[in-house]
Amino acid sequence: IATSLDLARWFKNKECLLSWNTFYDCMNKKRNPQDELLYQKLDRMFVAKITCGEGEKCERDFLFWRFYWDAPAQMRLEAKIGRGGFASVEEAKRSLAKINALLKKVVYGARFSQSYDENDESSFYHEHSVNTNYHYFSQATKQLFELLQKHNYLQGLKEVDKKAIARLAHPGVKILYIPKGCTLPYGGKSRGEWIDVGVAKIEFGDCPRVQMFR
Repeated sequence: IATSLDLARWFKNKECLLSWNTFYDCMNKKRNPQDELLYQKLDRMFVAKITCGEGEKCERDFLFWRFYWDAPAQMRLEAKIGRGGFASVEEAKRSLAKINALLKKVVYGARFSQSYDENDESSFYHEHSVNTNYHYFSQATKQLFELLQKHNYLQGLKEVDKKAIARLAHPGVKILYIPKGCTLPYGGKSRGEWIDVGVAKIEFGDCPRVQMFR
């Protein structure tokens, strides 16, 4: 599913919203001080929270969303339904409702559409179906583990770990083990678990440090 939002009506100087280059040029020339404050507020109090920015606690389900800030007043959210994403459209919409609740605290009246019925001139919701069989990736991952173990390239991985990794396996995923007691990238402490960190910078150590990218 995907949903977009046009925030232009909340910005004062519309001429500065044509592109990020135009916006930054206006900032440098002090043409849009009120808009600059709104941008900083959105970045700090909304975007950093829904993208699980460094040092920010966030809802675990926010990690399933891909966030795009295409232009100063244009935002977009996309999420998969199924393997590697939300279990259902309903679950994604519940997560989107939490995102809208955060946005409301920053820009009152702004919201991402959560259904076709809510589409208007400022927000557009869309669902797109693709028949994709991800079983291959899980099965291939299991077969790879068996092959690595057979030739003594891999040792010490328990069956429960292999199943957990195979369950997370899908195109482009980064799978990381967070030791018990270490901080999870979305807040809280790990129980000793494998997670999909998506697009992130990872610094390894006794406790891996994960910085989620927007």
